[in-house]
Amino acid sequence: MNILVFGKNGQVARSLFEAATSFDIKVDRMGHSEIDITNESEITDIIGDLKPQFVINAAAYTAVDQAETEADEANKINNIGPACIARVAHKFNLPLIHYSTDYVFDGSKAGAYTEIDKVSPVNMYGQTKYDGELSVINNNPQHIIFRTSWVYGSTGKNFLKTMIRLAKDRDHINVVGDQFGSPTYSLHLAEATLHAITKIKERNVNFITVAGIYNMCGFGYTSWAGLATHALTHSKQLDGPFADIIEIPSSEFPTPALRPMNSRLNTDKLNRVLETKLPSWQSGVEDCVSRILA
Repeated sequence: MNILVFGKNGQVARSLFEAATSFDIKVDRMGHSEIDITNESEITDIIGDLKPQFVINAAAYTAVDQAETEADEANKINNIGPACIARVAHKFNLPLIHYSTDYVFDGSKAGAYTEIDKVSPVNMYGQTKYDGELSVINNNPQHIIFRTSWVYGSTGKNFLKTMIRLAKDRDHINVVGDQFGSPTYSLHLAEATLHAITKIKERNVNFITVAGIYNMCGFGYTSWAGLATHALTHSKQLDGPFADIIEIPSSEFPTPALRPMNSRLNTDKLNRVLETKLPSWQSGVEDCVSRILA
């Protein structure tokens, strides 16, 4: 099987490329230096040349705070680009896998969010990602949207790498302890995505019958402080950097963009329909920390 991935240099696309070695899948990746995802002519040429069986859009504007002042750029990458990719993929009768975010929710729900819960973003990043979901849905009926959360990996910039970097120079780090979500290791996300695609192909089902939105994230949940504590505790066990984590409320760490206080995601639909489940968030953190330190 051959798949085309947009967002070549992101941690999810890199993980898809790595994970594909465990599947009978060839991955072609395209980055912003090679293609403009808002240019349908360029997308058409690439798909026509490579002839993939699936298209995956892992390109995203993920700078949550910067999106408040760079709304046009965030909308271009998170909404206009996905619309163009979806339209071209549809012309070629190709299914599109697209990644979205837990930040489409406002965080006011007490429990874990399901795919049918009301969407109400509290920041521009979340709004542009939700607009992107609608663009994909409206332009390609053969779509799967994976809403994921708190993604980190051993490459690129992310919360986990920041904690390890700060721990090299500090005895303690203040981290927000009243925002809750499900940390997701990019490699586990990639493996689950490829597993789902493989399952669909093996079952030879009409893609329309499984199209829709699915929550896909690490199993379980924690706070940002809990994530940092687990990461640095494992780092210490490997003789890596360590610092004590001091939990603080969100009010003591103001940011340009609001964050949902609760963005836990219920993954029952993913397990039931696509027969896919990610490992625990703790196991992802431990593997990732080991790779970073190595």
